[in-house]
Amino acid sequence: MKKKVKVIYTIQMATLKVFWEEAKKQIKEDYENESKIEEYNFWIHMINFISSEGTTLNLSVPSEFFQSQVTKKGHIAVIKEKLR
Repeated sequence: MKKKVKVIYTIQMATLKVFWEEAKKQIKEDYENESKIEEYNFWIHMINFISSEGTTLNLSVPSEFFQSQVTKKGHIAVIKEKLR
C-alpha cells in the first residue's frame, strides 16, 4: 500500500526574486505601451530585489532621493498594484 505524503509549498526567496523580475517585465511592457519607456529605464529599472521576509519583498534603490522621487512620481503605486 502506498503511503500518502502531504506536501507543503513554501515561497522561497528565489521564487520571490523571480516574481519580482516578472513584475518588472510586465511593468516595462506597460510603460512601453504607454510610450513611457524612458521613465521605466530611469526609475523602475534601477530598483532591485535584495531579499524577502515571508511574502514581503525587500527592494533596493540607489538613494533616499531616488526613493522619494519614485514615490512622488507614482511609480511605487504602479509597483504595488502589479505585485498584488
